Amino acid sequence: MLDQFTSRWQTITTFFETQSFPTNDWARLGSWSYWTGGPLDSQTPYYAFGLAVFLISLIALEVWRRRLKKAHQATPVYTVPLVQISNVFYFLLLMVPSYWFFRIQSISYLSSRLVLGAAFIIALAWVIWIIIVVKRRLPQEQVSYLEKERFFRYLPTTSASDQSGRKKGKNK
Repeated sequence: MLDQFTSRWQTITTFFETQSFPTNDWARLGSWSYWTGGPLDSQTPYYAFGLAVFLISLIALEVWRRRLKKAHQATPVYTVPLVQISNVFYFLLLMVPSYWFFRIQSISYLSSRLVLGAAFIIALAWVIWIIIVVKRRLPQEQVSYLEKERFFRYLPTTSASDQSGRKKGKNK
């Protein structure tokens, strides 16, 4: 039994040794001809890599949104980042399948690498903007919110039953 497991493990090891991720396209990323050229071949390993990056991005955005939602329950100042994270999530959820659809339909302009690169740059800039808002603006808003909450906590409040009782007492 051990020999059978060892031989299968050796087969898997040999398979991974023969596989290689082509890096010749990485050197051409800075050239305009790469981005305006035709779409990538369907047999390239970039699809698996792209799918993995896409899924990891969606999972990371969802985890980040849930963490901010918990923080929002404690101090409700995270409305803008929560909405924007959801917008980026749905933007990616719309762009990647549409790119895949345009590739299948052989619509060359909408399935070009330029469209995919532009969508990636837009999503990346959007996430950077959200990070800047969370790191720079929200701590000030959180302090302001907590100060207002503390200030109004110590102000005397009059409830509706107190006001109605006073009115009745005056009428007597």
